[in-house]
Amino acid sequence: MITIKDIAREAGASIATVSRALNGKEGVSEETKNHVLEIADNLGYRSNALARGLKLNRTNTIGVLFPEMSSQISNLILKGIEAIATEKNTSIIVGYTFTDDEKTYDVIETMIQNRVDGLIFSNQQFTKKYRDAIENRSNIPYVLCATRSLGKNDKSAFMIDDLLAAREGTNYLIKQGHTNITLVAGSIDQEFIALQRVNGYKEAMEAAELNTNIIDAHGYDFNSGKKVFDKLLNSTTDFSALFCTSDELAIGVMHRAIERGYRIPEDFSVLGFDNIPLSQMFYPPLTTISQNFYDIGYQSAQALFNLIDGKENIEEELINTPFQLMERLSVKRLK
Repeated sequence: MITIKDIAREAGASIATVSRALNGKEGVSEETKNHVLEIADNLGYRSNALARGLKLNRTNTIGVLFPEMSSQISNLILKGIEAIATEKNTSIIVGYTFTDDEKTYDVIETMIQNRVDGLIFSNQQFTKKYRDAIENRSNIPYVLCATRSLGKNDKSAFMIDDLLAAREGTNYLIKQGHTNITLVAGSIDQEFIALQRVNGYKEAMEAAELNTNIIDAHGYDFNSGKKVFDKLLNSTTDFSALFCTSDELAIGVMHRAIERGYRIPEDFSVLGFDNIPLSQMFYPPLTTISQNFYDIGYQSAQALFNLIDGKENIEEELINTPFQLMERLSVKRLK
């Protein structure tokens, strides 16, 4: 096995100099550093991350909790997290909770038993019970990613301002001449993001002195969209535009509408929320509120490693990430 001593002998440098060069520490010129790294690579040297971790009482792993396995949103967030974890020579353990309390507790417990260095809780309502499950069993640092709890004193949470985004989306439809706008909500319960999007829609409609109409799809997925459109057809609701609180929901609505012989946007307009890759593959391409899930994952991981390394204390802070409206072909301008 190649050791630092072997590299030092080959490079004609001291062991201390080689160690500083390999670990990116100061006190080594760029020329010497590059020379040492080249020799290390030629000799096939691989640093023992586990040994360093034991020295620092770390496992060089972080845990990430997602509600489901196949979500396009989760995949984008994970790519952002992986980018930082790779830089930090850290492995990721992913746990899927399926939005189930008991399963969530089990995943948290598994992460604690595996002695992860930190946790990222993503895309699922973060409750006081989950917080207690982490804090009463460990001192593991954690951040929230694309989610938040309804209570105060949250840990650091990285997400867009859902209320503002929903308000701007509704105002966009109003500017296009729509007055009969129905909100197709994935949920209307006490979940934080759901409430923010519902309230943003309400604020915009009330400011324009327009009547609100909200229908609960009982889910944010494709099949929920198909089912809720059938429900809309069987109701007396009159609408020229549907604002769906997720892209999968919107695509399900459009799919069912096309099956029923409707044309979009000729017969009615559809606005989505998220800008998942599928939103521009479906026809007509979906006009939607875009949030950069890769960047949300990246920033969350960056913050977590800052906590792990003790560089800063960013607890109890909400960090709003940018969003923008992506105008495509699913919304018609009315005269």
